[in-house]
Amino acid sequence: MVITPAHAKHIARQKATFVRVLRKKGVVRYAAQAAGICRQHAYKWRAEDAEFRRDWDNAIEDMIDTMEHSVYERALGRNGEKPDSLLAMFYLKAKRPAFRDKVAVDIPTIQNQVREFIKELISQSGSGRHGSADINQAKSINVLQVKKALSAAETTLIRDIKGSQSHDDS
Repeated sequence: MVITPAHAKHIARQKATFVRVLRKKGVVRYAAQAAGICRQHAYKWRAEDAEFRRDWDNAIEDMIDTMEHSVYERALGRNGEKPDSLLAMFYLKAKRPAFRDKVAVDIPTIQNQVREFIKELISQSGSGRHGSADINQAKSINVLQVKKALSAAETTLIRDIKGSQSHDDS
């Protein structure tokens, strides 16, 4: 397909409109509507045009910066608004690791617990050697049993994490 100079100019205007609205609203659907194209067309341009992709990414970054500034202003109660301590807490958690929730997870312990659950399921299924966790035996385990075991493992993990947090608090 041959693109005439007039058509190329039209596409350039559509792309510029798309990027401008994306920067302002942060939503592809609204940017595409403003540019007079469908979302799929915008994604096609993004895949094929490196400059458009860069402009798109920069527009999203600008929009996020604007939103971040707005959150900051609202958290402090500027512009005549009441300060929002919850919003301030989330802002600080995002910006400063010291304010983030801390959870210690012992991966080797969890892996051992999962292995033990699998061994137990295999022995309960009567599908061979007791305590052996080879793949062929594991395949024969009832899916419902696996779901129950994983649920139990999750409950145990949550209980252990909550227990370690209460010890950390004291």
